[in-house]
Amino acid sequence: MQKIENKYVRISDITGLLYCPRALYFRLRRVSDPGIKPAEIRAEMFRLISSHLPDVLQTTDIENVRNAIDSACDDASVIYDRYPDIISNVRTEAYERIEDIASGLKNECEKNGRESVMSILIPRFERIMVFSDRLSISGVIDKVSNIDGKLIPVVVSASSPPDNGIYGPDRVRLAAYALLLSERCGEEIGQGAVEYVRGWTIRYTDIKNNDIRAVISARNKVKKIREGHMPSENTGKKCANCEYSSSCKVKVSFLDSLFKNL
Repeated sequence: MQKIENKYVRISDITGLLYCPRALYFRLRRVSDPGIKPAEIRAEMFRLISSHLPDVLQTTDIENVRNAIDSACDDASVIYDRYPDIISNVRTEAYERIEDIASGLKNECEKNGRESVMSILIPRFERIMVFSDRLSISGVIDKVSNIDGKLIPVVVSASSPPDNGIYGPDRVRLAAYALLLSERCGEEIGQGAVEYVRGWTIRYTDIKNNDIRAVISARNKVKKIREGHMPSENTGKKCANCEYSSSCKVKVSFLDSLFKNL
């Protein structure tokens, strides 16, 4: 049973567990470096788009949003110069959401005020590493904004916003960020936010005890996986395009045959 030595459980592994525990198991056991995944580049490109949106707030028209997307893609071309096809695909995807982004920015400014929106788009801190020896958790927070004199962690999401609230994995991720940020700053962090770039919406949420329990539970499960315990199979639509599907099926078949012979 291969045991993976690492002092901290990464928040990215916690969110990976929530997506698929079995995929996380195989990813943590990969010997060779798989390189950068398209999904990682896509996520970073939407963060870059977000970083250029402050220039749009003066007049939230479609052409200004297009310019922000183009500027973000220019930045991405420098960072990921070996992946022009992925950059082109994300540019096309973002173009298709230009009207949603423009109207979302306008609506948020009308609802919460331009200053509030700017505090999200221009955060106090950006991409900061936080960790806790006490919790054995580490991660990189997308943004830390100052809202009404209080620091809040912000997740920058490349997803379209849900009809209401925020997605479950985003809630757990925010709770993990809040725990680490609270320990680092020495003050309670009771709220977080998700910036859904594709439809430009800000969703605020209180950090609840259930969210914190979910973080601790997920951390413990990741630790067990790193110790070599294979999680139970969790099949669904996402299995069709999973890079580990063949390994997963082989492993399951082997275990089935092993137990049948006992």
